[in-house]
Amino acid sequence: MRHKIFFIGMILVLTAVLLFWFLTVRPRAMERRLETALELIRSGDCRQAVPVLRRLLSTSPDTVQGREVRLFLARCLTRLEDYSEASGFWEEVAAGEDRLQKAEAVFYLGWIAERRGERKAARERLELYLQFYPGSPWEGRARLTLAMVKKASGDQVGARSDYRKALEVLPPGDDLLQARKELGELNLSLLLSPVVDEENRTYTVRAGDSLAAIAHTYNTTPALLQKMNGIPGEIIRPGQVLKVPGFRFEAVISKSRNTLTLLYGGSFFKEYSVGTGRDNCSPTGEFVIVTKLINPPWIHGGEVIPPFDSRNILGSRWMGFSDPYADFGVHGTTEPETIGTQSSDGCVRMLNRDVEELFMFLPRGTRVVIEE
Repeated sequence: MRHKIFFIGMILVLTAVLLFWFLTVRPRAMERRLETALELIRSGDCRQAVPVLRRLLSTSPDTVQGREVRLFLARCLTRLEDYSEASGFWEEVAAGEDRLQKAEAVFYLGWIAERRGERKAARERLELYLQFYPGSPWEGRARLTLAMVKKASGDQVGARSDYRKALEVLPPGDDLLQARKELGELNLSLLLSPVVDEENRTYTVRAGDSLAAIAHTYNTTPALLQKMNGIPGEIIRPGQVLKVPGFRFEAVISKSRNTLTLLYGGSFFKEYSVGTGRDNCSPTGEFVIVTKLINPPWIHGGEVIPPFDSRNILGSRWMGFSDPYADFGVHGTTEPETIGTQSSDGCVRMLNRDVEELFMFLPRGTRVVIEE
Protein backbone atom coordinates (compact mmCIF):
# COMPACT_ATOMS: atom_id res chain seq x y z
CA MET A 1 0.00 0.00 0.00
CA ARG A 2 2.79 2.35 0.95
CA HIS A 3 4.57 1.61 -2.34
CA LYS A 4 1.40 2.38 -4.25
CA ILE A 5 0.94 5.69 -2.43
CA PHE A 6 4.61 6.53 -2.99
CA PHE A 7 4.29 5.69 -6.69
CA ILE A 8 1.18 7.82 -7.07
CA GLY A 9 2.91 10.65 -5.20
CA MET A 10 5.92 10.46 -7.52
CA ILE A 11 3.64 10.60 -10.53
CA LEU A 12 1.87 13.66 -9.11
CA VAL A 13 5.19 15.38 -8.37
CA LEU A 14 6.52 14.57 -11.84
CA THR A 15 3.30 15.82 -13.41
CA ALA A 16 3.54 19.03 -11.41
CA VAL A 17 7.17 19.52 -12.46
CA LEU A 18 6.31 18.92 -16.11
CA LEU A 19 3.36 21.29 -15.93
CA PHE A 20 5.55 23.93 -14.29
CA TRP A 21 8.16 23.40 -17.00
CA PHE A 22 5.75 23.63 -19.93
CA LEU A 23 3.60 26.40 -18.47
CA THR A 24 6.23 28.59 -16.84
CA VAL A 25 9.92 27.75 -17.46
CA ARG A 26 9.70 26.80 -21.13
CA PRO A 27 7.56 29.80 -22.20
CA ARG A 28 9.91 32.16 -20.36
CA ALA A 29 12.94 30.57 -21.99
CA MET A 30 11.30 30.86 -25.40
CA GLU A 31 10.35 34.48 -24.72
CA ARG A 32 14.00 35.23 -23.88
CA ARG A 33 15.13 33.55 -27.10
CA LEU A 34 12.57 35.53 -29.08
CA GLU A 35 13.74 38.75 -27.42
CA THR A 36 17.34 37.83 -28.30
CA ALA A 37 16.34 37.22 -31.92
CA LEU A 38 14.50 40.56 -32.06
CA GLU A 39 17.53 42.40 -30.70
CA LEU A 40 19.68 40.80 -33.40
CA ILE A 41 17.14 41.75 -36.08
CA ARG A 42 16.99 45.35 -34.84
CA SER A 43 20.78 45.54 -35.02
CA GLY A 44 20.62 44.27 -38.61
CA ASP A 45 22.14 40.87 -37.86
CA CYS A 46 19.62 38.53 -39.46
CA ARG A 47 22.29 35.91 -40.06
CA GLN A 48 22.67 35.41 -36.29
CA ALA A 49 18.94 35.76 -35.64
CA VAL A 50 17.90 32.90 -37.95
CA PRO A 51 19.37 29.99 -35.90
CA VAL A 52 17.84 31.45 -32.73
CA LEU A 53 14.45 31.63 -34.42
CA ARG A 54 14.79 28.09 -35.78
CA ARG A 55 15.03 26.78 -32.21
CA LEU A 56 11.58 28.29 -31.60
CA LEU A 57 9.84 26.55 -34.51
CA SER A 58 8.43 23.92 -32.15
CA THR A 59 6.04 26.63 -30.99
CA SER A 60 2.63 25.98 -32.51
CA PRO A 61 1.76 28.26 -35.45
CA ASP A 62 -1.67 28.59 -33.84
CA THR A 63 -0.17 30.70 -31.03
CA VAL A 64 0.78 34.37 -31.16
CA GLN A 65 4.42 33.52 -30.45
CA GLY A 66 4.45 30.80 -33.10
CA ARG A 67 3.12 33.20 -35.72
CA GLU A 68 5.69 35.83 -34.74
CA VAL A 69 8.54 33.32 -35.07
CA ARG A 70 7.47 32.40 -38.61
CA LEU A 71 6.98 36.05 -39.58
CA PHE A 72 10.44 37.05 -38.34
CA LEU A 73 12.00 34.04 -40.06
CA ALA A 74 10.29 34.97 -43.31
CA ARG A 75 11.58 38.54 -43.05
CA CYS A 76 15.14 37.52 -42.18
CA LEU A 77 15.41 34.85 -44.85
CA THR A 78 14.09 37.31 -47.42
CA ARG A 79 16.69 39.85 -46.37
CA LEU A 80 19.36 37.15 -46.63
CA GLU A 81 18.04 36.29 -50.13
CA ASP A 82 17.20 32.72 -49.14
CA TYR A 83 14.05 33.04 -51.21
CA SER A 84 13.17 29.36 -51.40
CA GLU A 85 12.87 28.84 -47.64
CA ALA A 86 11.48 32.34 -47.09
CA SER A 87 8.58 31.57 -49.44
CA GLY A 88 7.55 28.61 -47.29
CA PHE A 89 7.32 30.75 -44.19
CA TRP A 90 5.52 33.54 -46.07
CA GLU A 91 2.96 30.94 -47.19
CA GLU A 92 2.38 30.03 -43.53
CA VAL A 93 1.98 33.70 -42.61
CA ALA A 94 -0.43 34.22 -45.51
CA ALA A 95 -2.58 31.39 -44.19
CA GLY A 96 -3.01 33.16 -40.85
CA GLU A 97 -5.80 35.48 -39.76
CA ASP A 98 -3.93 38.73 -39.05
CA ARG A 99 -4.85 41.00 -41.99
CA LEU A 100 -1.70 43.14 -41.89
CA GLN A 101 0.57 40.09 -41.73
CA LYS A 102 -1.37 38.45 -44.57
CA ALA A 103 -0.91 41.59 -46.68
CA GLU A 104 2.83 41.60 -46.03
CA ALA A 105 3.07 37.90 -46.88
CA VAL A 106 1.15 38.20 -50.17
CA PHE A 107 3.31 41.16 -51.18
CA TYR A 108 6.58 39.37 -50.46
CA LEU A 109 5.45 36.21 -52.24
CA GLY A 110 4.95 38.36 -55.34
CA TRP A 111 8.17 40.29 -54.77
CA ILE A 112 10.18 37.07 -54.37
CA ALA A 113 8.61 35.62 -57.51
CA GLU A 114 9.81 38.68 -59.45
CA ARG A 115 13.30 38.28 -58.02
CA ARG A 116 13.34 34.66 -59.13
CA GLY A 117 12.21 35.56 -62.65
CA GLU A 118 8.78 33.96 -62.22
CA ARG A 119 6.90 36.77 -63.98
CA LYS A 120 3.50 35.12 -64.26
CA ALA A 121 3.41 34.14 -60.58
CA ALA A 122 4.73 37.55 -59.57
CA ARG A 123 2.05 39.38 -61.54
CA GLU A 124 -0.73 37.20 -60.12
CA ARG A 125 0.47 37.66 -56.54
CA LEU A 126 1.01 41.38 -56.82
CA GLU A 127 -2.31 42.04 -58.55
CA LEU A 128 -4.01 39.96 -55.85
CA TYR A 129 -2.27 42.01 -53.19
CA LEU A 130 -3.30 45.33 -54.76
CA GLN A 131 -6.88 44.12 -55.16
CA PHE A 132 -7.40 42.93 -51.59
CA TYR A 133 -5.05 45.15 -49.57
CA PRO A 134 -5.33 48.68 -50.97
CA GLY A 135 -3.65 51.32 -48.87
CA SER A 136 -1.47 48.87 -46.94
CA PRO A 137 2.20 49.73 -46.24
CA TRP A 138 3.64 47.82 -49.19
CA GLU A 139 1.42 49.32 -51.89
CA GLY A 140 4.14 51.55 -53.34
CA ARG A 141 6.69 48.74 -53.55
CA ALA A 142 4.03 46.44 -55.01
CA ARG A 143 3.25 48.99 -57.75
CA LEU A 144 6.95 49.41 -58.49
CA THR A 145 7.56 45.65 -58.63
CA LEU A 146 4.47 45.05 -60.78
CA ALA A 147 5.65 47.77 -63.17
CA MET A 148 9.02 46.02 -63.46
CA VAL A 149 7.28 42.70 -64.18
CA LYS A 150 5.08 44.23 -66.88
CA LYS A 151 8.01 46.03 -68.47
CA ALA A 152 10.05 42.82 -68.57
CA SER A 153 7.05 41.02 -70.12
CA GLY A 154 6.71 43.62 -72.90
CA ASP A 155 3.65 45.40 -71.49
CA GLN A 156 5.22 48.86 -71.57
CA VAL A 157 1.97 50.85 -71.45
CA GLY A 158 0.77 48.84 -68.45
CA ALA A 159 4.15 49.28 -66.79
CA ARG A 160 3.96 53.05 -67.28
CA SER A 161 0.61 53.16 -65.52
CA ASP A 162 1.94 51.25 -62.50
CA TYR A 163 5.11 53.33 -62.30
CA ARG A 164 2.95 56.45 -62.16
CA LYS A 165 0.78 55.00 -59.41
CA ALA A 166 3.95 54.03 -57.52
CA LEU A 167 5.11 57.66 -57.60
CA GLU A 168 1.87 58.69 -55.91
CA VAL A 169 2.28 56.43 -52.87
CA LEU A 170 6.00 55.74 -52.42
CA PRO A 171 7.65 57.68 -49.57
CA PRO A 172 10.95 59.51 -50.19
CA GLY A 173 13.81 57.04 -50.48
CA ASP A 174 15.60 54.63 -52.78
CA ASP A 175 12.41 52.99 -54.10
CA LEU A 176 11.00 56.37 -55.15
CA LEU A 177 14.26 57.31 -56.87
CA GLN A 178 14.26 53.96 -58.68
CA ALA A 179 10.63 54.45 -59.79
CA ARG A 180 11.36 57.94 -61.14
CA LYS A 181 14.47 56.75 -62.97
CA GLU A 182 12.79 53.72 -64.56
CA LEU A 183 9.63 55.64 -65.45
CA GLY A 184 11.73 58.32 -67.12
CA GLU A 185 13.53 55.74 -69.23
CA LEU A 186 10.24 54.05 -70.14
CA ASN A 187 8.51 57.34 -71.02
CA LEU A 188 11.35 58.24 -73.35
CA SER A 189 11.35 54.80 -74.94
CA LEU A 190 7.59 54.88 -75.56
CA LEU A 191 7.62 58.42 -76.96
CA LEU A 192 10.41 57.60 -79.42
CA SER A 193 8.90 54.25 -80.42
CA PRO A 194 6.39 53.70 -83.27
CA VAL A 195 3.66 53.09 -80.65
CA VAL A 196 0.81 55.60 -80.85
CA ASP A 197 -1.31 55.76 -77.72
CA GLU A 198 -3.52 58.21 -75.83
CA GLU A 199 -0.50 60.42 -75.05
CA ASN A 200 0.37 61.25 -78.65
CA ARG A 201 -1.35 61.53 -81.99
CA THR A 202 -0.70 61.36 -85.71
CA TYR A 203 -0.51 64.03 -88.38
CA THR A 204 -0.72 63.47 -92.13
CA VAL A 205 1.68 65.71 -94.02
CA ARG A 206 0.12 68.08 -96.53
CA ALA A 207 1.65 69.89 -99.51
CA GLY A 208 3.72 72.86 -98.34
CA ASP A 209 4.29 71.48 -94.82
CA SER A 210 7.69 71.58 -93.16
CA LEU A 211 8.98 69.98 -89.97
CA ALA A 212 9.44 73.44 -88.47
CA ALA A 213 5.83 74.43 -89.18
CA ILE A 214 4.43 71.15 -87.82
CA ALA A 215 6.63 71.43 -84.74
CA HIS A 216 5.32 74.96 -84.12
CA THR A 217 1.72 73.75 -84.40
CA TYR A 218 2.27 71.01 -81.83
CA ASN A 219 4.47 73.08 -79.46
CA THR A 220 7.51 70.90 -79.99
CA THR A 221 10.80 70.91 -81.89
CA PRO A 222 11.75 69.64 -85.34
CA ALA A 223 14.48 67.57 -83.68
CA LEU A 224 11.94 65.70 -81.56
CA LEU A 225 9.72 65.02 -84.60
CA GLN A 226 12.74 63.65 -86.44
CA LYS A 227 13.60 61.39 -83.50
CA MET A 228 10.03 60.18 -82.98
CA ASN A 229 9.63 59.26 -86.63
CA GLY A 230 13.11 58.08 -87.55
CA ILE A 231 13.56 60.89 -90.10
CA PRO A 232 17.29 61.33 -90.84
CA GLY A 233 16.95 64.76 -92.44
CA GLU A 234 14.33 67.47 -92.86
CA ILE A 235 12.57 66.14 -95.96
CA ILE A 236 8.93 65.09 -95.52
CA ARG A 237 6.41 64.14 -98.18
CA PRO A 238 2.68 64.77 -98.61
CA GLY A 239 0.69 61.81 -97.31
CA GLN A 240 3.41 60.81 -94.86
CA VAL A 241 1.93 60.01 -91.42
CA LEU A 242 3.91 61.44 -88.52
CA LYS A 243 3.69 60.66 -84.85
CA VAL A 244 3.50 63.94 -82.90
CA PRO A 245 3.37 64.77 -79.17
CA GLY A 246 -0.09 65.06 -77.66
CA PHE A 247 0.95 67.48 -74.90
CA ARG A 248 3.41 70.26 -74.12
CA PHE A 249 6.62 69.82 -72.19
CA GLU A 250 7.55 72.00 -69.21
CA ALA A 251 10.38 71.92 -66.68
CA VAL A 252 10.40 72.29 -62.89
CA ILE A 253 13.75 72.85 -61.17
CA SER A 254 14.28 72.19 -57.46
CA LYS A 255 17.17 74.07 -55.90
CA SER A 256 17.08 72.06 -52.67
CA ARG A 257 17.18 68.71 -54.51
CA ASN A 258 19.28 69.91 -57.48
CA THR A 259 16.93 68.23 -59.94
CA LEU A 260 15.15 69.22 -63.12
CA THR A 261 11.85 67.42 -63.63
CA LEU A 262 10.53 67.31 -67.17
CA LEU A 263 6.72 67.36 -67.28
CA TYR A 264 4.60 66.17 -70.18
CA GLY A 265 1.03 67.39 -70.08
CA GLY A 266 1.62 68.32 -66.43
CA SER A 267 2.70 64.79 -65.44
CA PHE A 268 6.13 63.44 -64.61
CA PHE A 269 8.11 62.47 -67.69
CA LYS A 270 11.77 62.31 -66.67
CA GLU A 271 14.12 63.67 -64.04
CA TYR A 272 17.67 64.94 -64.40
CA SER A 273 20.34 65.80 -61.86
CA VAL A 274 21.50 69.42 -62.18
CA GLY A 275 23.74 72.00 -60.55
CA THR A 276 22.24 75.26 -59.27
CA GLY A 277 23.54 78.57 -57.92
CA ARG A 278 25.99 78.66 -55.04
CA ASP A 279 24.63 80.08 -51.79
CA ASN A 280 21.13 79.49 -53.17
CA CYS A 281 21.53 82.38 -55.65
CA SER A 282 19.48 80.91 -58.53
CA PRO A 283 16.34 83.00 -58.99
CA THR A 284 12.95 81.43 -58.22
CA GLY A 285 9.67 81.84 -60.07
CA GLU A 286 8.30 81.22 -63.56
CA PHE A 287 10.46 81.80 -66.62
CA VAL A 288 10.17 81.36 -70.38
CA ILE A 289 12.83 79.99 -72.72
CA VAL A 290 13.48 82.56 -75.46
CA THR A 291 16.95 81.66 -76.74
CA LYS A 292 18.34 78.28 -77.76
CA LEU A 293 21.95 77.92 -78.86
CA ILE A 294 24.09 74.96 -79.91
CA ASN A 295 27.73 75.23 -78.79
CA PRO A 296 27.11 78.67 -77.27
CA PRO A 297 29.74 81.36 -76.70
CA TRP A 298 30.10 82.58 -73.10
CA ILE A 299 29.98 86.30 -72.37
CA HIS A 300 32.00 86.69 -69.21
CA GLY A 301 33.65 89.80 -67.77
CA GLY A 302 32.90 91.74 -70.92
CA GLU A 303 34.67 89.15 -73.07
CA VAL A 304 33.04 86.83 -75.59
CA ILE A 305 34.62 83.41 -75.02
CA PRO A 306 33.97 81.22 -78.08
CA PRO A 307 32.70 77.64 -77.97
CA PHE A 308 35.32 74.93 -77.45
CA ASP A 309 37.61 77.45 -75.70
CA SER A 310 38.86 75.80 -72.49
CA ARG A 311 37.59 78.81 -70.51
CA ASN A 312 34.01 78.42 -71.81
CA ILE A 313 32.03 76.54 -69.13
CA LEU A 314 28.63 76.52 -70.89
CA GLY A 315 28.98 73.11 -72.47
CA SER A 316 27.17 72.08 -75.62
CA ARG A 317 23.76 73.77 -75.23
CA TRP A 318 22.19 76.98 -73.89
CA MET A 319 18.50 77.69 -73.21
CA GLY A 320 18.15 81.26 -71.98
CA PHE A 321 15.27 82.99 -70.16
CA SER A 322 13.46 86.17 -71.10
CA ASP A 323 14.18 89.64 -69.62
CA PRO A 324 14.83 90.63 -66.89
CA TYR A 325 16.59 87.25 -66.44
CA ALA A 326 18.33 87.10 -69.80
CA ASP A 327 21.64 86.30 -68.09
CA PHE A 328 20.15 83.12 -66.62
CA GLY A 329 19.31 79.85 -68.28
CA VAL A 330 19.85 76.12 -68.50
CA HIS A 331 23.11 74.98 -70.06
CA GLY A 332 25.63 72.17 -70.28
CA THR A 333 28.93 72.20 -68.44
CA THR A 334 32.61 71.45 -68.78
CA GLU A 335 32.64 70.74 -65.01
CA PRO A 336 30.53 67.56 -64.67
CA GLU A 337 31.72 67.05 -61.09
CA THR A 338 29.58 70.04 -60.03
CA ILE A 339 26.30 68.38 -61.03
CA GLY A 340 24.18 67.71 -57.95
CA THR A 341 25.62 70.69 -56.07
CA GLN A 342 24.99 74.40 -55.67
CA SER A 343 28.06 75.75 -57.39
CA SER A 344 27.14 77.95 -60.37
CA ASP A 345 26.74 81.74 -60.61
CA GLY A 346 22.97 81.24 -60.75
CA CYS A 347 22.32 79.29 -63.91
CA VAL A 348 21.20 75.67 -64.02
CA ARG A 349 23.92 73.27 -65.14
CA MET A 350 23.43 69.86 -66.70
CA LEU A 351 25.63 67.11 -68.06
CA ASN A 352 26.11 67.72 -71.77
CA ARG A 353 24.34 64.48 -72.75
CA ASP A 354 21.36 65.46 -70.57
CA VAL A 355 21.10 69.05 -71.78
CA GLU A 356 21.28 67.86 -75.39
CA GLU A 357 18.35 65.53 -74.74
CA LEU A 358 16.39 68.28 -72.96
CA PHE A 359 17.15 70.68 -75.81
CA MET A 360 15.26 68.32 -78.11
CA PHE A 361 12.11 68.50 -75.92
CA LEU A 362 11.85 72.22 -75.15
CA PRO A 363 10.98 74.70 -77.92
CA ARG A 364 11.18 78.45 -77.47
CA GLY A 365 8.27 79.64 -75.35
CA THR A 366 8.53 76.69 -72.93
CA ARG A 367 7.61 77.44 -69.31
CA VAL A 368 10.28 76.75 -66.68
CA VAL A 369 9.62 76.94 -62.94
CA ILE A 370 12.45 77.22 -60.40
CA GLU A 371 11.48 76.33 -56.84
CA GLU A 372 13.30 76.33 -53.54
